[in-house]
Amino acid sequence: MEHSNYNPESVGIEAVRPPQEKKNPAHLPAIDGLRGLAAMMVVFFHAWGMNGFLLFPQFSLFGVAIPVYKLFTPGYSGVYLFFVLSGFCLSYPFLANPGRKDDWPGYALNRVRRILPPYLISFVILFLIGQWLHQWQVLPGEKFLFEPFKTNRFIKELFLIQKSRVCASYWTLVLEWRWYLLFPALLILARRVSPAIVVAVLYVIAYFAQKPFFSGPLHNATFLPLVTLLPVFAFGIWAAHLTARPRERLQRWERGLLKGPLWGLVAGLFWAVLLSPSVRPGETIKLATLWQLLQPMGVQPPSWVGSSFEFAIVWGPLYFFLMLAALNHPGLRRIFGSKPFVKLGMVSYSIYLLQEPVIRAGHYFIDRPEHGPLRLLAHHYLLTPALCVLAGWAFYYIGERPFLKRSKR
Repeated sequence: MEHSNYNPESVGIEAVRPPQEKKNPAHLPAIDGLRGLAAMMVVFFHAWGMNGFLLFPQFSLFGVAIPVYKLFTPGYSGVYLFFVLSGFCLSYPFLANPGRKDDWPGYALNRVRRILPPYLISFVILFLIGQWLHQWQVLPGEKFLFEPFKTNRFIKELFLIQKSRVCASYWTLVLEWRWYLLFPALLILARRVSPAIVVAVLYVIAYFAQKPFFSGPLHNATFLPLVTLLPVFAFGIWAAHLTARPRERLQRWERGLLKGPLWGLVAGLFWAVLLSPSVRPGETIKLATLWQLLQPMGVQPPSWVGSSFEFAIVWGPLYFFLMLAALNHPGLRRIFGSKPFVKLGMVSYSIYLLQEPVIRAGHYFIDRPEHGPLRLLAHHYLLTPALCVLAGWAFYYIGERPFLKRSKR
């Protein structure tokens, strides 16, 4: 019997071909939009906090006092949204291209090119401005952007070895810089095990890290905040895993997370409100709400209240679900992918680098004791954020964009 070439189409049978995997997009506009949201949350919080934690202006509606500042106190958590975004943005290119060979030297070089040049430019400029202001006493009685020059300290601050006294906001960059060193190990572990398991294990490590036995050595090495906040970064890796992996290859419960992202976001909001750290003038940020409710029943707050571990507990789940909702819910994806949010996200790093000196300068030059509530409201929450955005936009084109062409975002 002769064998001939068999063509299934010639006999009316459709050829069965293996399904092609959907190619992951290289750019996700909603992620840029979330960057813009995080940047403005921090700006609005600092516009209140760096102006003295004012308890006014507040207004009365139907006899109920409405303090405006309460709208902006959760803004500090924009930092933790940035941390989740960092975990996502670092891991998504690797997870979205599973066939690509890992280029860790290239990854390290891209991080240096992306982060260091704009930071170095801004740090040196702010340092020189502070020295000039102090020498000529332009701002008497204030150490605005100023610290005495010491070669050892200057070099350590310049290269993100220790946090800056010139601009306190740069502490997050020091944390990020150390996170970049640990990222490859966590990504490899997440691939081999499961991102969800990695998050759970890191929570256990973070819990024990803030215990006195471990926190002493870690604190001396200035690694304690990083260790206790690693679960927040790992949430970003988990979100990237869920976004990049074909849905048919996800477990059923993981697909459930993507089918109802709004339910997860609502649960995360409820969780954050229940355990939300509160900010009060003269006090540290501390977890209060739930434990205030339980105190009459004799329940004492756990030992981790008052440590950075609490922020990983409160904000990690919320911003994980916010990211999933922004990427998978059509309405939220349209909002965060809109041009205003994306444009803010594009200049968010530049806004971050300059927002603290802009806010402090505005507070010194514009605020006056005789200003009434409406003028304070307009200054703190309209003029100051606008100035931060304008300064960030200008610096983006001068100190950031020229280096983007040589790095991969």
